[in-house]
This record gives sequence, C-alpha cells and structure tokens, in this order.
Amino acid sequence: MTSLARQLRWYIAIRVVAIVSVLVPFGLFQLWLLPGTPQGSETALSSASSARTHTQTPAPPPEMEVMPRVWLLGIASFVATLFYIALLRLLRRSPEAQAYIQFVGDLVLITFLVYYLGGATSPFSLLYLIVIAVASTLLRRRAGVIVASIAFLLYGGMNVALFYRWLQPAIPVQEAVSLGRLFYNLAVHGFGFYGVALLTYYLAHNVTRAERELEEKAEHLADLQVVHRDVIQSITSGLITTDLEGTVTSANLAGLEILGRAEADLVGQPIHQSGLFTTEHWREATAASELTGRMRSEVETTRGDGATRYVGFTISRLTDAFGNHRGYILIFQDLTRWRRIQEELRMKDRMVAVGELAAGLAHEIGNPLAAISGSVQMLSSRVDGDPAQRKLIEILLKESHRLDRTIKGFLRFARPRERSSVSFDIGRLLTENFELL
Repeated sequence: MTSLARQLRWYIAIRVVAIVSVLVPFGLFQLWLLPGTPQGSETALSSASSARTHTQTPAPPPEMEVMPRVWLLGIASFVATLFYIALLRLLRRSPEAQAYIQFVGDLVLITFLVYYLGGATSPFSLLYLIVIAVASTLLRRRAGVIVASIAFLLYGGMNVALFYRWLQPAIPVQEAVSLGRLFYNLAVHGFGFYGVALLTYYLAHNVTRAERELEEKAEHLADLQVVHRDVIQSITSGLITTDLEGTVTSANLAGLEILGRAEADLVGQPIHQSGLFTTEHWREATAASELTGRMRSEVETTRGDGATRYVGFTISRLTDAFGNHRGYILIFQDLTRWRRIQEELRMKDRMVAVGELAAGLAHEIGNPLAAISGSVQMLSSRVDGDPAQRKLIEILLKESHRLDRTIKGFLRFARPRERSSVSFDIGRLLTENFELL
C-alpha cells in the first residue's frame, strides 16, 4: 500500500468522526425543539400564534422542517464513506484518482449541508477549508488550487442561485442577502479558499522538506556513527573512554583483546576493573593529565586469563564540541613483545662485552702460555734419562694444553657461531649404517 493510500484511509476515518460530530449536535438540537419539551412548546406556541393571523392551521418551526433533510444528508455521507472504502480496493493502483473523487464528493455534500443550514449565512462553510487543506497536504499545490476552485464554484453558484431565487431557500425565515453582501461573502470565501490552499501547500511543503532533510541528516549521522565505530574498532591500539568518575563508557576490540576481558565485564564498570590501574593510581594519572594535557607511562598488568602483559598507555582529556570536559581517553598498547626484544638486545650486548673480554684475556693469557709451552718442549729435549724431571716436564705440557683448550672453549662460548643447516640424504646414511652392521 502506497503512502497516499494510507493517508486516504486516515482521511476516511476522520471524515466519519466529522460526520458524527455534526449529526450528534443536530440530533440533540432536534430533541430540544420537540413539542414535548419546554423549549419546543414555546417555539411551537410562538409559531402557532404567528400563524393564526394568516391561517388557523399551526405550522411547525422552520428549524424542524430541515431536520429530516439533514439526517438524510448524514445517511448519504455514510453511504459515500462506504463507497470510498470500496473504491480503495477498485482504484488501488490509482490513489490520486481516488483522492479527487473523495474531495469532489465531500465538497458536494458540504454544499448541500450549507444550503440546508443557512445558505450564505451558514457557519458550516468552514468545512470547505478542511477539504481544501487536506487536498493541498496530500496532493500538493495543484490539487489544492483545483479543489479550492471547485469549492468556490459550488459555494458561489449556490449563493448566486439563492440571491436570484433560482433556488428556493431551505429555511424560509432566513433574511434576504443584499448584492453588496453577496459580493463581500464571495470575495471573503474566495480569498479564504485559495489562501488556505496555498498556505497549506507551503506548510506541507516545508514540513516535507524538513522531514526529508531530517532523514538525510539522520542517515548521514548513522553513516558517521558507522564510520566512527569502524575506525575505532579497526585500530590496533586499545582505546577506552571513561566519564569524569572513572567509569568505563566504551572500549574497542583491540583493547578488550589486550586486556583479555569481555565488553560486558568492562563497560559500565570502574576503570580499575581493567587491571591497568588501582583507584589511587588512576587518580594520580588523571591529575597528571590535567596538568600536562596528557600523561604517558607503562604498567605491568594481568589479563583476564591470568597472563602477564606489559602495557604502555596515554591518558588525555575527553571534551565535547564546545570544549566541555566530559571524561578521559585511554590509549594503550601491548609492549610485551617489545620488552622481550629489548631483553634479547640487552643479552646480545652483554655477550658482545663478554666476547671482547674473552678476546682480550685469550690474547693476554694465550701468548705467555704459548711461550711457556714452547720453552717446556725445548727443555724436554735436553733432559737425559732423569725420570723425575721428565715427569715434571710432561705435567707442565699437559696442563698448558689443558689451559689452552679452556681458553679456546671460553672464546667459543663468548662468540657463538651462527647456526647453519645442511641437507643430506638420510636414506644413504641409513644404508651405510646397515652395511656396517
């Protein structure tokens, strides 16, 4: 169902309410004029005494004569309503034609109502304005002007016919209207009809444009919110926002991953639930950020799964578009891997220092040791047959060789060789081993 069809349904419902609101007061007015009531008896006596001067048969009050016609008009309005409901199904693909049929039909019914209830002096001519306003609202300016023109033709034609007695008044006692009053009445209603049509179109157009702009801004705001959320959720650094009291208001996915906590366990909770701060530490950190604009530091924290992490963080103020302080922004990163790399670099630096020390020691000890070993070997060639002296020389050579191996081993430890890998045929190696067996 189109938007216009839905609006026509509402229009039908409203017109039923309007018909009832018109008929019920007239029904009460008719009861008020019945002869059995004091007002009805007084009206009947007044009419009867006036009629005795002309005839002996009392005439009913003029108001009572039009009541059956008003009720007939009300029944016709209900029948027209049923007809409009049936047209909604028949003209479901042409709601604009359905709207014009309803507007013209209502204008005709209103014209009959105005004719029966006072003609040019009837206050029910205001009902024309309702139909014109609805037409301008639903079908815009062109339809409003067309409906206003039809209303003016019907109302003006009825008044001209009454003025020239082409049409007899429904209530004989109504006063005659002068030509000047007729032109004045038509001019006022003409300006009113077209003025309401244009003014209603202008207001409806502005409302529609405002609604369209509001929808566009709402869509733009929704897009910005999506982009903002995507940007926040896509950054690899953790991000947490808090209010002035330190209650977490939002956290991105990276932050939840670093802290090892679920969003439901963190958002809406005090910041110390994140494991990054104690209450006192948070108070000191925010105070420092107030003084310097932002505060940087590192902290060792425990994740939700019990793992230890080193986290570097920055705290800064969170302000709105007007510069009002609304809370704090906490941006943090997991520095555990960088800490491990730093430890490895420090270890390598130490090993380099040990290697340099070992090279110096090897140089300072190795050269004298080589001289001692060479001298002992020369002495061993001059020792003749003395077992004790030869034993001592062998001990000196043995210990000098052992000391030399110790120095070389220390050098190998201080300067580890780069690991290398070679490829070999494991099948061939196994075959050779089996042949040996």
